[in-house]
Amino acid sequence: MEVGSLLAEAVFMKELVLNGRKVRCELVRKDVKNVNIRVGRDCVVRVSAPRRCPAEEVMRVLYGREKWILAALDRFQRRETAARRYADGEVLELFGEPFQIALRAGKRNGAEAKDGVLYLILRDPADESARQRLASAWRDEMCRREISALCARAYPAFRARGVPYPAIAFRRMRARWGSCMYQKRRLIFNLNLADVPLGAAEYVVFHEFAHLLQPDHSAAFYRILDEVLPDWRDRHRILKNF
Repeated sequence: MEVGSLLAEAVFMKELVLNGRKVRCELVRKDVKNVNIRVGRDCVVRVSAPRRCPAEEVMRVLYGREKWILAALDRFQRRETAARRYADGEVLELFGEPFQIALRAGKRNGAEAKDGVLYLILRDPADESARQRLASAWRDEMCRREISALCARAYPAFRARGVPYPAIAFRRMRARWGSCMYQKRRLIFNLNLADVPLGAAEYVVFHEFAHLLQPDHSAAFYRILDEVLPDWRDRHRILKNF
């Protein structure tokens, strides 16, 4: 799927399946001699390949390094999990807005955000797994609320084009920020959108709504985006950093 260009280089995003695991892959055609592979901290596999290198050769190199790629992805994911302990004073971001965690003892577990502070109230504040579950549940709920609000904000532009309001669902996805089930009129959003700035998340919402009118990524699809969200390219560039 072509998604844009970078300094006149052709950039493509693909979803690969390596050993049964879905992996996001970015392919850049440029002036290089060999196929080069790099795994980013965002768990995107970035491949640079000669402009005239056949696609079959690129895939052969990718699958030839399958074990290395999956090991690198696992390593980054372990580091991310290990780095976040949800401890007192740690900062947790929600759509780019920082919240400092403050642990409190209480009779019942709960979470409350106020003035840039996320209060995690726990029967045992020293229980790290309970802190993680509580903070994650709070973040997922805030993500559902914010994305639902963005959907309501985006919808008038599509209602005017005769689109019925779709069913909205959420789940955690490895390779996509959002998905449109065109025939079922159902949009699915990745709970990890809480990691990205709000403007980039809004782009995902408009992108998936636009698929209700145009299910593919044809020129007609991008004309719709130009009409309903003129600055979508800027927002998309921000999203690509996550």
